[in-house]
Amino acid sequence: MRWVDSPPRRYDLGMRLLSLGHIEKIYDQVARLARGPKVLDLGCGTGNLTVRLAARGFQVTGVDLSPEMLELARRRTSPGPAPRWVQTSAIELIGNFREESFDTICCVLLLSELSTGERREALRQCRLLL
Repeated sequence: MRWVDSPPRRYDLGMRLLSLGHIEKIYDQVARLARGPKVLDLGCGTGNLTVRLAARGFQVTGVDLSPEMLELARRRTSPGPAPRWVQTSAIELIGNFREESFDTICCVLLLSELSTGERREALRQCRLLL
């Protein structure tokens, strides 16, 4: 089963189980590596990384295909600037953002859910957005 197809209310629990409890540390590590000011969190799911990035002061945009995931993400709060949430797929980024509009693009757990062709296209578009 593809994890992105899990019901949104069970997604976070599934990620904790899948990562043997390490997912929170992974989100923290990725957030520390980001450089800004503008950061894109691709495949943001329920917004765990997006909120961490916002708390670090980044102008962060969380992107996910699932409106249910984004609804859960919107409910998360952060002490930093409010994230921007965009519903789109990883292979339709260019239609939603200008080229060279981000300083960092983060992608945790999404690429494994894409086909080889989708992965190639998503990475091509990410290169254009950086």
